[in-house]
Amino acid sequence: MLPILCLLLLAPPATAAAADFAPGRVVVGFEPGTDAGERADVRADADATLLSTVSGPKEQVLNIDGDPERVAAALEQRPEVSFAEPDFVVRAQWMPNDDLLNVQWGLAQTSTPRAWDGGARGAGVLVGVVDTGVAFGHPDLGRLDTRGYDFANRDSDPTDDNGHGTSVTGVIAATANNGIGVAGVAPEASVLAAKALAADGSGYTSDVADGVHHLANRNARIINLSLGGSNRSQILTSAIEGHPGTLFVVASGNSNVNNDAVGGNGT
Repeated sequence: MLPILCLLLLAPPATAAAADFAPGRVVVGFEPGTDAGERADVRADADATLLSTVSGPKEQVLNIDGDPERVAAALEQRPEVSFAEPDFVVRAQWMPNDDLLNVQWGLAQTSTPRAWDGGARGAGVLVGVVDTGVAFGHPDLGRLDTRGYDFANRDSDPTDDNGHGTSVTGVIAATANNGIGVAGVAPEASVLAAKALAADGSGYTSDVADGVHHLANRNARIINLSLGGSNRSQILTSAIEGHPGTLFVVASGNSNVNNDAVGGNGT
């Protein structure tokens, strides 16, 4: 079942401009053993304030004055700092809104009905989706876990205000054999949503990393990231590497470039 999920969900992200990052924000990873006082000294010396943490105080999002690339480069010279980088922008992949588009080719090409006949329908599997959220109450999404979170707006309601996350969730786990809509690849799987992208479909790598931790810590066996940007992010790499028991399905890009050479997070 996992290869089927991978084939269907490795969809391309939107193209993003080079050096696409948020103004006034940097992400810092501190060395192990660095205490709260030392972290405060680093922020003070950089004239920065704490915006949020990512999976604990060792990784922090800072509000800064000046150019994020230059501030990050200066922070990386500190012995207390493991890495520093701008808070890069990521965007949801483009997806047409044609009705039933996802099942018109994908299910047949991946022999998904044969997997269904063999009993592989996702029962007992929790799939995490980091995206624009999900439409709770949707008639074709009957197995939505309610423990999600909205990291884009910092509240406990990951309701979709864009539509992309709901569409992705439908590809994964739309209810089958109910006479409406589409059938997901794993129609008996449950889905847990972490909203990290705003209504315009864009967001920050720090929020995506927060979403990864949130889902993996709630036992999502598979996490889907149908999003992308133009920069490799250490904060996102750290989040993925921190959960080796989770299968990550990541968009591969639609920029017609060799991702193995670029070295993005999806390769």
